Amino acid sequence: MIRLAQSRMRKLSDFKDLVIKSPSKELSAKDKEIALKLFNKLSKLEVKQWNEEKILQTLRDIKNNEGISMKDIYFVITGREQGLPLIETMVRIEGRENILKKLQERSS
Repeated sequence: MIRLAQSRMRKLSDFKDLVIKSPSKELSAKDKEIALKLFNKLSKLEVKQWNEEKILQTLRDIKNNEGISMKDIYFVITGREQGLPLIETMVRIEGRENILKKLQERSS
């Protein structure tokens, strides 16, 4: 986790802000719609396909086809405006089941 945070840190005190969850803002109707779209696409990836390359391609497809910004995708998936790198967080830290569960909860 430290290695993932390193690229986003300017000083050591930045680490806390990257890894400790702060209360996130309320999801808008638009955010909930994005969560549903993300859930529908990402849930089609099988466990063996849950890797950085496949996830990145899926998110790029959503971005390009749906016109959703990566900033909005990041927020809906993580619940934060900024933090650790998204793809690595999805694969190495959170995992498929946790991400899909969050998206399903956030879409309702």
